[in-house]
Amino acid sequence: VIAASVLLMPAGAVENGTEANFCNENGTEANFCNKNTARLIVGDSRCYQLWKYDGKGSSFVAVWGGHYGPGCGDKYTINSSSRRKDMKRYIRASIKARGKCTVFIFATINDYNRGYDYNYRMDEFIKQARELKKLSYEYNGKAVKPKVYIVKLIGYEPEEAQYNKKIAAYNKRLAKLAKKNGISVLDFSGCLKGKYQGYKAPWNLHYSKTTLKHMWREIKKY
Repeated sequence: VIAASVLLMPAGAVENGTEANFCNENGTEANFCNKNTARLIVGDSRCYQLWKYDGKGSSFVAVWGGHYGPGCGDKYTINSSSRRKDMKRYIRASIKARGKCTVFIFATINDYNRGYDYNYRMDEFIKQARELKKLSYEYNGKAVKPKVYIVKLIGYEPEEAQYNKKIAAYNKRLAKLAKKNGISVLDFSGCLKGKYQGYKAPWNLHYSKTTLKHMWREIKKY
């Protein structure tokens, strides 16, 4: 699988003050089971980057240009029916192999939609996290549930910082819904490191290698 090299506009981005029903056409995904890590990472292109940096560090369901909930077709839906089955299968495999599984379900920059009309997709995101949290599989005669963490949204690169003004409100609502559903929340914004304030390059939504390295350090604490 080859990572897309172009900067992708977030789906549903606002153009000239109106909603644009935009779905990128360069989608690619990381869909792999590494059961012995007892870890699953779910998300969009930023999680795809995590896979490219350390493909052996976790199981992955990561979709470039991905969204939670319908609207862009199964190709870009992180929690499509088939991918939800994969998530469950990977969690089951981890529990059967290691007696545990830790799931990191990342909020997506695509669903943030530059701060506009994101509630529905956030609700779908929470719904997916809740579904995974309820799973239970047997290990040595005991029922084991995965530990699920929601990862807060990290915003835009410095060149597009104007779109970050609603990030705090987004994450506040996200944390409130997570708490309501008994799901812990993680913040990896402190992992932004490197030449371009944590991003791969100017005008690029994606992370530098140094940032990815620090994110993996945090992930592997769990």
